[in-house]
Parts: sequence; structure tokens; C-alpha cells
Amino acid sequence: MPPFRNRVIGDRVIGKRETTRDVGREKGDGTKPLDLTPVVEEYVASLTGGDPRFVREIHSADEMFSWNLQSLRGSREAAAVLYFSTGRQIADTIFAARRWRFTRRNAGTLLDFASGFGRATRYLVREISPDAVWICDVDPDAVAFCEASFGVRGLVSTAQAEAFEPGRRFDTIAASSFFSHMPADRFE
Repeated sequence: MPPFRNRVIGDRVIGKRETTRDVGREKGDGTKPLDLTPVVEEYVASLTGGDPRFVREIHSADEMFSWNLQSLRGSREAAAVLYFSTGRQIADTIFAARRWRFTRRNAGTLLDFASGFGRATRYLVREISPDAVWICDVDPDAVAFCEASFGVRGLVSTAQAEAFEPGRRFDTIAASSFFSHMPADRFE
């Protein structure tokens, strides 16, 4: 099976399945595939059971990946391993909460609030139908990336969480990296 390769288009990383002979070859749109190292590929395979459908692409504007990259002194490999590992841990926690609350593991709809570029969403859609998963974020590019990459429904949120009105109810709402990124004065 051909390995996954990533392409950078403007400020977006978009995935495409390519053959090994395509690696490093410039495309007609001026983009070049980017490799995940064999170590990262092996690690992702260990987290996903080798699922070839698992989306490995990380958007170039993903703040979670950028934070990992900065905190790990520029090691792209270590940043990617931490990114995928944390996403899996978040999804596993959401699955455990849903098992506790519902009789069926993945019953009902789920809103991944402040989803960013899908660090956890990529795992959620492996076990929950993408039709039942909604994401929202204040960044329209993050919403568009998640919709295109994971097949979920997206909503652009507001900067004021209390002003967010999704127009529907959800069985589960997960907000894994929202509160840690809010200024302290927002909670007073």
C-alpha cells in the first residue's frame, strides 16, 4: 500500500495518497509532498492499528503542533509523536465518558468544541460516524480543514463562548483544549 504523503498548499497541509516515486517531485500546482518520518509513521500505525484511512496530515497553522514544536526545541519528529499521542488520549477520554453516560459506546451526536485543526477529531471519526460528529472553532480555516479532512460538519464559533449558538443540541460536547487557552480574567 502506498505511504501517506503530505502536501503544502499556501498555509494548508493537504493529504494525498501517492506512490513512492512521487516523493519530492514538484506537482503542477507548485507543491511538494512532505514526509512523516518512518518513526512517526510507525508510531501512528501503533495508535491506529495501521488503519490506512487514518488522516495523518497536520495543518501548518495548527497551534497545538506549533506549541509542541516550540517546546521540543524544533524537533518535528518529537512534536508529531506528541501531537498524535495527545490526540489519541483526548479521544480515548471522550470515548470513556460516552461509555459512562450512554449504554452504547458511540450513541448520539458529538460536538468537538474548540476543535482546532482536529488533533482529537481524527481519532473520534474512527469510532463515531462522521455524520454524528460536529466541530467548531473560531478559526474558519480550522473548520474548513476538519470538514475536508475528516468529513465532519463544522461551525465557526465566536470569540465570546457565551455568544455561540449552534442552532441545535448535542448528546456530548467535548472541550479539551479550550479552557486552558482562555485568559484567567474570562473566568472571574
